[in-house]
Amino acid sequence: MVEFKKFADFPRGTLYDILADAYSYDERNRQIWDENWKETDDFFYDNPEIADKYSLVTCLDGDKIAKIEVLSHNETAGVSDPAFAAIPDAIIAANSTEIDAVTGATKTSEALIAAVNDALAQIQK
Repeated sequence: MVEFKKFADFPRGTLYDILADAYSYDERNRQIWDENWKETDDFFYDNPEIADKYSLVTCLDGDKIAKIEVLSHNETAGVSDPAFAAIPDAIIAANSTEIDAVTGATKTSEALIAAVNDALAQIQK
């Protein structure tokens, strides 16, 4: 199954919910990052011209994550490249989004992981 949606296709609060859920294993994460997650969510919904530059395709083979392809992004070349190179492969290898962010590209890593979590949630509905 293949799912493709632009960020703006989801209601305000979706990114916040994904981040809160992804880091719910330790309540300290919410205490530390909650305001940042809200600001990130608001930023994307208040700036759809930026949000819609993030597009993602996620493919499942049964219950296995088979392919992740970033179709477009507007991240800074060089800085974000390690995340785009490593995160999709790491998710596929682990068959999970419970992976570590790439050092030096943490925000890009978190955005990719959040996008895959959202795509998986939409596919599995």
